[in-house]
Amino acid sequence: MANADLDHNHALYLHPSDTTGALIVSVQLTESDNYSIWSCVMRIQLLGKNKLGLIDGTLKREDVEEDLGHQWDRCNTIIMGWIISSVSKELMTGVVYAKNACRVWEDLKERFDKVNASRIYQLHKEITTLHQGSNSVSIYFTKLKELWDEYEKVDAVLMGLNENYEQARSQILMTNPTPNVSKAYAMIIERESQRDVSNVSMMKGGFRSHNLHDCKRRKFSRAKS
Repeated sequence: MANADLDHNHALYLHPSDTTGALIVSVQLTESDNYSIWSCVMRIQLLGKNKLGLIDGTLKREDVEEDLGHQWDRCNTIIMGWIISSVSKELMTGVVYAKNACRVWEDLKERFDKVNASRIYQLHKEITTLHQGSNSVSIYFTKLKELWDEYEKVDAVLMGLNENYEQARSQILMTNPTPNVSKAYAMIIERESQRDVSNVSMMKGGFRSHNLHDCKRRKFSRAKS
């Protein structure tokens, strides 16, 4: 069956832009340190192109009808090209001679999806030494998100917040179970909004109090005169 005869939603359908030389992700796999984000963005792109089944083993060649065998081969080759285009030159040699995209994907996972003791220590050090500083809470959490995808604990993230978030930090750490990073971020933003509203109310209250005091002072001065 030819590609033109396939429905656009078919897993083996290829868009005209789906070529072996296409660069579908901007992240290049270099080593274990960036495997997590590389595999994540690759899976997102392959899911969007309806080709995830060819790397996760859910759409094997023997699973398709005989007249779609050649089309499966085309899809497999194109995905191989996408993988080759997204790895460093040092890793390319181990990929370029392979024939099955799923096996290549599993091989890369086996080699680089490692979180050993030294990596855990490195992640912990990076997380605990990164502070909010002059950045907004949003920027601070964004910078930490990639690290926390590998080392998912919320307490060290909260430790890096400025001192004016001490009360919110303590309340979150006392929450059972401890929330993940995204939930902690939402809780901090909520408290930040409440604090801003409270500050505005206090400013308005102080302004009204000042005006009332000034009014009474003027009345007292007129009464004396």
